[in-house]
Amino acid sequence: MGGTHSVGRDNDELVDVLIQEKYIATESVEHAFRNVDRGHYISGFPNTQVYGPDQTLRKTDNTYAHLSAPCIYAAVVEALDIRPGNSFLNVGSGTGYLSTVIGYLIGQGALNHGIEVRKQAVEHSYQCLEKYITQCIMFDATGLAIPLFVCGNGLDIDTGYRKYDRIYVGAEVPQSHKRTFCSLIANRGKLVMPYMSKLICVTRDDDSFTCKELMSVSFRPLLTPDMIAEETVGEEEEEEEGRDRRRDPHIIQIGMTIETLQEM
Repeated sequence: MGGTHSVGRDNDELVDVLIQEKYIATESVEHAFRNVDRGHYISGFPNTQVYGPDQTLRKTDNTYAHLSAPCIYAAVVEALDIRPGNSFLNVGSGTGYLSTVIGYLIGQGALNHGIEVRKQAVEHSYQCLEKYITQCIMFDATGLAIPLFVCGNGLDIDTGYRKYDRIYVGAEVPQSHKRTFCSLIANRGKLVMPYMSKLICVTRDDDSFTCKELMSVSFRPLLTPDMIAEETVGEEEEEEEGRDRRRDPHIIQIGMTIETLQEM
């Protein structure tokens, strides 16, 4: 990060560092990042890692919680050039942290959709959202487009049903699916995604698409249900024993299909 070793001790200090290092350049983006404390979305790490501007965090427990480095998220949000009222799709939405940040930029009433392949990660994202809403003093119900998350295959979205003004893909996109994700962009819209070890921003203008490289990155590939099937063998039975599903508010959302989400 610019050759410095600055580390935030809390969320405000993290944002200060991101501004200092010029990853955050606009006031609205600064406000959104200050409103959403990164520490609410992952646990078990010291503050120097949680609020380290170049720290990627990944848990190996059954939440599969993952947070990209704050400097990456800040660069993504600035590149998307988000406007109030934009619709947003987060493919590989993970903990839901970035979706909540962007929720403040698109504003109350705007579409804020996330899709994540791991059911446990979707459950975790709703738990984090509930914690943020009920415990964070910065929560502003009047300014936030509350995100909706579904469990599904990000490589199998119906491209003919809905277009989105702004899209982020949080894992490496295979060459076979570059056009697929570009076809989800609404006119005058933008897509940021890792592609061939580069973070790129694709802008659509009618039937014309322009691509700009933002930085070199190293992301894991987008997963499909088949790729994680072996990891989840037996988990359904264990969860069924340990949870009263009738009282779990997250199950309603997890049970939604991609098509249901796109209709909302």
